[in-house]
Amino acid sequence: MNYKTGVGYNRYKHGSNQSQKYESDIKDYADERNIDLLECYCDVYQKSAVTDTNITGLQDATQVVTSNDQCVLITATMRNIEENLTSVNYILKTKTPILDTEDIEGDVIFNRKLLERAEKMIIHRREKHAQSIRRGQERARRYNHKIGNAKYDVASKLGNEAQATNAAEFRRKIIPILREIRNQHGGVVTYEDYRRGLEERKIRTRTGNIKWQRSTIRNILKGEGR
Repeated sequence: MNYKTGVGYNRYKHGSNQSQKYESDIKDYADERNIDLLECYCDVYQKSAVTDTNITGLQDATQVVTSNDQCVLITATMRNIEENLTSVNYILKTKTPILDTEDIEGDVIFNRKLLERAEKMIIHRREKHAQSIRRGQERARRYNHKIGNAKYDVASKLGNEAQATNAAEFRRKIIPILREIRNQHGGVVTYEDYRRGLEERKIRTRTGNIKWQRSTIRNILKGEGR
């Protein structure tokens, strides 16, 4: 398929000196293929490319791709994306076409299969890691060793805080759209009106779904004044 427009997206570690190069690579790649580059987004992770769950930039980029005909996601950091299960899951779930600047052929089907394989590998590694932890816990119980690690507790707390932050950022972006829908209905609006308005605007949920649930909208509205 010949794509007319594109959206840039990169994922890299905090402090990287390659950010400008990544964006330049995307622009050059788009120019060579006569693709009109609309915008560029990024996600910056602090420590691990594998475990970081922040995909705000990816969600925004995907939203633009979805809202435009014959539009494709272009990245210069496919390797970092492949390592991150949250990113891989979101791209596969939203069926977002993606091009890699290192892929001369520009094959979105190949890239999708690449991400599907990466997803299976990440899940397999996590399952093996979980099995190893369970075996260690079993040995500890057998010999009456104390189970638990303060570092694990801290990591779990940080993970929960990161998820809460991402949800708050998403709510701040959706609230203005809900207000717009409310104004269109003269201030008298139902959850069904909200749902229809969001889907007509092709706005995706935080997890990438194109269908909105009333309970999701209700939860967002509960935090409108926060």
